[in-house]
This record gives sequence, structure tokens and C-alpha cells, in this order.
Amino acid sequence: MTQEAHDPTQDVAVQDMGNMETTEQVVEDEERENSDVPKKVDDTHMSGDARDHGVSTIDYLVTLMGYAIGLGNIWRFPYLVGQWGGGSFVLAYLICLILVASPMYLVELHWGQYTRKNTVDCFRVMHPRWMGVAVTSSLMIMFLGTYYNLLLSYSCVYLIGSFYSPLPWSREALPDTPGQSASEYYWQHTVLNRAVTLEGAGDGVEFYIGRFDAEKLYDGKMWSAACGQILFSLSPGMGTAITLSAFSKPTEDVFRINYLVTLCNSAFSLTGGFAVFSILGFMARKSCEPDSDSDCKTVDQLAESGGIGLAFVTLAEGVSQFGNGSNFFAALFFLMLLTLGLDSIFATTETINTYVYDFSKKLRGKPFRKEFIAAGTAIFFFLTGLPFCSRVGIYLLDTVDHFAMGYSLIFVVWIQCMMLWMDWSWELICHGLKSATFGSKEFPEGRNLWIGWRFTMFGTAPLISCGLFWYLFIEDLRNPYEDYPSWLLALGWCVLATALSPTIIFFIIFFNSTPVPLPGKRTKHYNLDLPDEEMVAKTAGSASTAAEVIEPEPAQLTNDPYAEPAVTTENTY
Repeated sequence: MTQEAHDPTQDVAVQDMGNMETTEQVVEDEERENSDVPKKVDDTHMSGDARDHGVSTIDYLVTLMGYAIGLGNIWRFPYLVGQWGGGSFVLAYLICLILVASPMYLVELHWGQYTRKNTVDCFRVMHPRWMGVAVTSSLMIMFLGTYYNLLLSYSCVYLIGSFYSPLPWSREALPDTPGQSASEYYWQHTVLNRAVTLEGAGDGVEFYIGRFDAEKLYDGKMWSAACGQILFSLSPGMGTAITLSAFSKPTEDVFRINYLVTLCNSAFSLTGGFAVFSILGFMARKSCEPDSDSDCKTVDQLAESGGIGLAFVTLAEGVSQFGNGSNFFAALFFLMLLTLGLDSIFATTETINTYVYDFSKKLRGKPFRKEFIAAGTAIFFFLTGLPFCSRVGIYLLDTVDHFAMGYSLIFVVWIQCMMLWMDWSWELICHGLKSATFGSKEFPEGRNLWIGWRFTMFGTAPLISCGLFWYLFIEDLRNPYEDYPSWLLALGWCVLATALSPTIIFFIIFFNSTPVPLPGKRTKHYNLDLPDEEMVAKTAGSASTAAEVIEPEPAQLTNDPYAEPAVTTENTY
């Protein structure tokens, strides 16, 4: 390739395209530079249908928010707050958000945007030994999909019942009953405003933010529950953020997306907690009145006794006591639960569909039709969800949720931290985010990451996730989970082994394999602030797999972004 005079910024923009540009493309860049038009990161190396250009920022943001904010924010978060001492759990939740979940979520957004591939192919590009991690993530969301639809079906049943008077689950009907979408707006405004005016609501709010059991902070199980909750909600480790980010614009500011999704997700859980515990405080006050037909219960007893049925038992009963407006509020409440769950399961299903689509394309030369893939996924979730409808279904759900999600999420996040250490680099993350925002109005020179993010990604996240995983594993060996029957626990351990085994098997088999450069895989990394030689030296020494930084020969350059480059025997990333 003929070398011509360029300014330093021009050189970086050209080299950032993975040395895949032709002389004509270089000339076009020069003309763009001379015309004072801000340069954007080139996407000629990207492959795959809609991933070539990316969806709009609004579509991308709303999809990620819809996936993050789901039923777990309503039925899982309040239950864990009640189980683990109120404010102490909230503090642990926020600490895990800052030190583990948010940094790793940003990493997944970066990976998806950078590689333009689904999770399996993204990890294969990084190094074949990590493909098993993607399989584990795939199995996790498959297990999630088997029982998540059951919760949606509960919402449908309760929503239909909301149009009957008295409410089918109210005390009048069943005297022996045991004691920023539209749905998000309703929960945070309509129900919250009504709930905080109920008699006894202050008792619930006081438990939520006023009770602080410091002793719980020394309990590893509480930290595991807090970390598991924010990981379950925000979903780093599931791979969905990677797959969805593959469809983002190449110039998308994923750091801002990470900030907005993280903020809205946690704000929804925390704000929703006020409404939930206001209702629980009201119910506790009513249960202790002289004319009450139920045993007197405290707020924490109500929160704990609800368990995973908190939204469909305890809160349903609380809404039924809203007086003349109980039917109206019940209909809105369960409509909210339904819509919250739908966008989450849509994103989950789309992730699985993308895996099947890409895999069938490689296997058959052409992919299956998307409508057939979607139909097959729906049928699979329906059939595998039937066991959760049995009499032991609620215990089966709790077991699968604990072993398939509680363990696996923390495990995958820990392994992803190892991937950062071994086959990625801080400089590459900075470069990816900076090159994507380079030339934007807000960041003309590209966004710079604060060094604190490096401390969390490479320090606190691996330490906390690794420590919590092994603590939880040892504790469950010592004390059987919830004292469930041995057959149910054996099923849980089998689910866990099924989910984790691909990561271990692939890591062992492909540990010493040589990564093959794929279309769009950069073999040389640059930092826009550093001279070429310094950046190359720094990047080459930052990852153990970077045995040598390789510049492709001119003969390897091609106009075809889908053409496979010549295979090299050197190890690159």
C-alpha cells in the first residue's frame, strides 16, 4: 500500500479498520478530512444482515431497558430485601452494582459493538477456548425461558380475574386466603401514590429504608443474594447484551447506554420497593387488628413468606384491600407485570433465535427462515415449561432459579473477568469506546474512560464474583438449599453441572489453540492519544495471548469485507 502523508489522527482512523481498507478507501478518508466532516468509525469489516448499519439509538436503548427491567424487579427484589434485613441488603445491592454489575455490563456492550457478532462468535473471535462460556450463557437463558413464561401466565390469570367483583383472591371471595414503558410509569406513579397513603404504609417504608441490620453485612449468603439480584436484573453474563449490541450503530456511545440502563433499572427496583413495602406495612397493620381473621404478622414476615409468589399472593391480597378501586388497581398492577415480563422474554427469545439463525447459516450454507426459528423456540419453551405447572412446580422453579441463575450468573461474570485478563486489554476497551465516539458533537476527540473503571473491571469484579461463587458453592454443600427433598436438590445440581460443563470442557480442549483472524478482527490496536510505536508495545504486552502484533501484507488486503484473510500461525487477538 502506498504510503502518503497524513496527520496522526488520519493514520489512526485508517489503521483502526483492521488494515482492511484499499487505497481508494484511504483517498475517501482524505477527502472527508479535507471537507471538515467529522470522521466516524468505519464498519466495512462488520458482517451480518442488520448488524452492518445498526439500529437507532432509541430502539437499542429501549430494547436493553425492556430486557433489564422485568418481573425480577418486582417479585425478587422486595423478597430479598425482606429476607436479608432491609437497608443492609439495599446497601450490598448498590455496592455490587458499582463494583461488579455495571462495569461488566459495559464490557459486554463494548464486546458486542466491537465484534458485531452474537455471543458465541464474539467469544470465538477472542479465543476458541472461551466458546464454552457463550454456551453456558445460552443454556442459562434457555433455563430462564422455561419458567419465566409461567410467571407471565400467572399475570394473565390474575389480569382476567381483576374484572370480577369481588376479586377472586380477595377475602370476600376466599375467606381462607393465606396471609419506562407504560407499566413502569404506572408502578412508579399510580400504584406508588396510592400505596404510600394506606394506613400503616409508614411501617413498611420504615422497614425498607429505616431498618439496617449491620450483622447481615458479615453474611456471605446475603452478599451472594445481592450480587445475584443485580446480575439477574441487569443481566451481564447472559450474553444478551452482547448479541443486542451487535445490532447497535458502530458509532453508538455504549458508555452512555450503560449509564442510562443501569440507572433506570436500579431506580425502578428501589422506587418500586417503596410501593411494595407500603402495601406490606398496610397489610401488617390490618392483620394485627382485633377483627382480623388472620394471624398478626410483621412487615418482614410478610415479605419473607411471600417468597417468589410475593407478587401473586401477598401483593395481590394487598391490592384487593384498596377499597372501591381495587378492581381498577388490580387490573393495572397485573397488566404491568405482564408487560414487564413480555419485553424481557422477547429479548431472551431473540437472543436464542439469533444463535440458531447464525449456526444454521454456518451449518447449511443458508439460515433457517426466521419465522420457523421463532415458532420452534416458542414450542420448546411451552413444552419445557409444563413441569412448572405441576403441584411441585413452585419448588421446581425456585430450585432451577437458584442453581441455573444464581450460580451460573456469578460464575460467568467471574470467567468473563478472566477473559479480560488473558485475551483482551484495558487499552482495547478504551480504544473501542473512543473510536466509536470519535468525531461526535459531544466528544470530538472521542470519549475517555476514567481509570476507576479499570479498577472495577480488572480488580473488584473478579475478586467479588470469584469469592461469592465459591462461598455459595461450599455453603450449599454444607447446608442443603431450603431443605428441599434430595431428588429436587439432585435435579438442581444436575442443572448446574449442565450449565457449567461447556465452559470447562472448551477451556481444556482449546486452551492452546491458535486464534484464526476473522473478518473484522483487528490484529493491531491503537490508542488515539499515543504514538503508534508506544501503543503497539503497550498493547502487545498487555495480554498473554498477544505473542506478536502482526501487520497484514499488502496482498492480504481486499475489497470484500467477508473474505477470509490468510491464516497466520501467530497468536493474535
